[in-house]
Amino acid sequence: LADLRRRYMAMAGHPPVPPKQMFGLWLSEYGFETWAELDGKLATLKAAGFPLSGVVLDLFWFGGVQANQPDTPMGKLSWDLTHFPDPAGKIKALAAEGIGAMLIEESYVGADLPEHTALAAHQALAHDANGVPLPTSPGNWWGRGGMIDWLNPDGAAFWHDYRRQALIDMGVIGHWTDLGEPEMVSPDFRYGATNLTDAQARNSYNVMWAKSIFDGYRATAPIKRPFILSRSGGMGIQQYGAAMWSGDTAGDFGSLAAQMPQQQHMMWSGLDYYGSDIGGFHRSGPGVSAAADAAMNTLYTQWLAYSALFEVPVRPHTENLCNCKETAPDRIGDVASTLANLKLRYSLLPYYYSLAHAAWRDGEPVFPSLDYYYDDAAARGLGAEKMIGPNLLGAAVATAEAKSVPVYLPKGDWYDFRSGTRVTSAGETRDMPVTRDGRLELPLLARDGAIVPMADGVLRVFGSADSTFAWVDDDGISTAYQSGDYQQT
Repeated sequence: LADLRRRYMAMAGHPPVPPKQMFGLWLSEYGFETWAELDGKLATLKAAGFPLSGVVLDLFWFGGVQANQPDTPMGKLSWDLTHFPDPAGKIKALAAEGIGAMLIEESYVGADLPEHTALAAHQALAHDANGVPLPTSPGNWWGRGGMIDWLNPDGAAFWHDYRRQALIDMGVIGHWTDLGEPEMVSPDFRYGATNLTDAQARNSYNVMWAKSIFDGYRATAPIKRPFILSRSGGMGIQQYGAAMWSGDTAGDFGSLAAQMPQQQHMMWSGLDYYGSDIGGFHRSGPGVSAAADAAMNTLYTQWLAYSALFEVPVRPHTENLCNCKETAPDRIGDVASTLANLKLRYSLLPYYYSLAHAAWRDGEPVFPSLDYYYDDAAARGLGAEKMIGPNLLGAAVATAEAKSVPVYLPKGDWYDFRSGTRVTSAGETRDMPVTRDGRLELPLLARDGAIVPMADGVLRVFGSADSTFAWVDDDGISTAYQSGDYQQT
């Protein structure tokens, strides 16, 4: 299986190393409507001692949407300066605190916007068989208008220079490409110079969107690394710096349970970086019942613990137009557990980052399933259990009353990562606790011979089996590593 994936990756493309900040916690919700609303969340996170690597802004950064209206701000890709004044200054101030910025962008553009007119002039909108731009439908939740045709490379390049480059210049380091399935189309849409139908273009649509961002960086900011968070994709999207997330999931234990094997399916499809809306996008409001609120707190705590082990980026997110729900980790769930799990993630960042270099260099997976390394029938199909690189094994839970989780350990010696206690397995399943000192802490084990670099500079080595590991670091932001400018131990 591992050889098959390596051959596939050689064909479909290796992922570039993401910016180092992408391996940390990114705060997100739908949505922050002003800088002041975001600042309030940042202040309490800082006061509670939470690490933070970035913030994600949803539709309000460009003015939100107006349902069924042609003058909707949808697709502007420029700031609503009334509610987000001096964005360049704000992004610079955030960066000074080690906090990056990622912005959502959409393919749908309101018909009355000057952007729609400019795109039409560059043949950059989905069109009919005669090249005339078409609307997606008479009206939608986001407004009325057309859809960018990413299969027209010249039009896509125009759009990058016309709107996106200014955002990159002011310090935006992530691009959140939303609704790119594409979610809504006209049955008469044609794409590109050859008038491909929707059926012909659909699997390539979001790949070409990501490619347009990647190509734009190479043309106008070649030293900067692109990072794209995409709701959909296709074969090869990883080579353009794209990660994926699982869309607008429900806030329930079934959705968390489904996330776990989905990530492994994505790994076998070439996607190393796959995440989720931690806690679920669609949640019930608070106060439905004491039992429901307690279940939501438990779910959030378990979900973030899972994400802190296995997802890039770690991104709490929810629909919060009512301003009645919480997603910042100091405001929901078991705060002590969440803080401990995030501190574990940050302590392991040199290890994760070294895995990212191995993924770029050799096509090796960052989060492989057990059967990538172990030719063992019992290691297959374990959705709630997976590896972190070649050295660590973790397992997760998604049930309200979980006290323990069955963990299959391939034959050999394993070591509890936190305590160092050795567990010798004959190839068997062990029931392992998910709480420690009153906190939710998911099982994390190191294989015999594991070498794990830590953020404090310590190199942790487990057991005595022969082993090698490439500990790699670089400047974290530029493409210079691709020319050999990195440190390897």
